[in-house]
Amino acid sequence: MIGTRCWLKENLNAGLMIDSSQSMQDNGYFEKYCYHNNVDSCAKYGGLYQWDEIMQYTTQQGVQGICPPGWHVPTDAEWTSLTIYVSNIPAFLCNNEITYIAKALAATTDWHPSYYFSCAPATI
Repeated sequence: MIGTRCWLKENLNAGLMIDSSQSMQDNGYFEKYCYHNNVDSCAKYGGLYQWDEIMQYTTQQGVQGICPPGWHVPTDAEWTSLTIYVSNIPAFLCNNEITYIAKALAATTDWHPSYYFSCAPATI
């Protein structure tokens, strides 16, 4: 639970891996990329998806999309609510900077130390 909403805690690893040089297609099944085109990366970190693929090629907010049964892709309002909630908890901020709140929601393991502990935006 974060605030009053239950958020999925695990990285998703659903779908068929395709090479990162290929484009995802609206073909009736989920496709994913794996970091460095390595299937072991998907097993450890989850798949990487394009927005249209996550949404099953619809623009309707709140759809299940790639989410497990009983879950849905968060709406803009739900993301905004999460951002506001987290940014108002000092312990979740990095050096009192609200632009770094994503790190409050990230795992504390498997990051290169300079990405996790520096409080600078990570580019991986």
